Amino acid sequence: MSKSLSIALFLAFLVVTGSTVAGRLDRSIVSAKAEWVAHLDLEKLNNTEIGRMVRGHLEQTGEAAKLDAFKAVASFHPLDDIKSVTIYGRGKEQANAIAIFEAAFKKETLLSLLRFNPTFTEAAHGDHQVRSWIDDKHAGDESKRQYGSFHGENRVILGSSLEMVKHSLDVLDGKADSARGRRQFNLMRRGAQDAFLVAAANGIGKMAEQWEQTVMLKNTEQSSLIAGETEGKLFAELNLLAVSEDTARELTQVVQGIIAMLNLVGRDQPQVAELAAATKVTNRDNLVRVRVEAEIMKVAMFLKAEWDKKQQQGITN
Repeated sequence: MSKSLSIALFLAFLVVTGSTVAGRLDRSIVSAKAEWVAHLDLEKLNNTEIGRMVRGHLEQTGEAAKLDAFKAVASFHPLDDIKSVTIYGRGKEQANAIAIFEAAFKKETLLSLLRFNPTFTEAAHGDHQVRSWIDDKHAGDESKRQYGSFHGENRVILGSSLEMVKHSLDVLDGKADSARGRRQFNLMRRGAQDAFLVAAANGIGKMAEQWEQTVMLKNTEQSSLIAGETEGKLFAELNLLAVSEDTARELTQVVQGIIAMLNLVGRDQPQVAELAAATKVTNRDNLVRVRVEAEIMKVAMFLKAEWDKKQQQGITN
């Protein structure tokens, strides 16, 4: 088998995010142990103006035909048949992350593709079967083994840890606590009707110690991010809950400094200046909010210019 199921399923997510995790985020499918979560609603994104522009661009570049060809082999279309993607985990380690796809697919077709892989195995976990394989490009490297399972008729769970996949199945079956029961990610904005992407994290200060260049996050307790489209504009909103009011004011000053730098750069790059002008930062008590709004056509033009630039660089190199 030339490509594994994991590469196939992640194609949809990469196509969308590379060019710009059905319905709202359901916290009952997220583990109570999760420290962060992201949810991409592809159904909603496909019905936005920016989504239609992305689809049009794929048609023009011939990429859409490749996705159609993919469906003929794998039984599902990465953009049409995947309804949503929910990813959650703990810290930065890949082994502690899980991806849950809601999609329309044919189980037997996907299993047939997987079984062509000589490293394919399967084992029971309760009423479920957990499948395992190693991508061809990682042949012989057991540390690259992937695990996956179906849950119901339209759900696929993927991860690089057998224990995490088993735990995710237990959460979905109600045998392990979910984020809904623990009231996690309280900073996540409710009622974000126009958002196709939502994300949140708790205990960021502790997690930030694992990452470089995260000084700003080390003094925050929670964060949330939403992105969507409304009234002809694309928007993104970041919320940071600081450890104190003083820290919130410091974070606000840091963000304002970044906006000022963008304004300076914008003297030679008008699009950067427009981005800076469209960015607003406010703070109230411990909460810092950064919101960016831009006209969809301008965003589309910017994305197309970046795409063309990358394509040209690829030809040159």
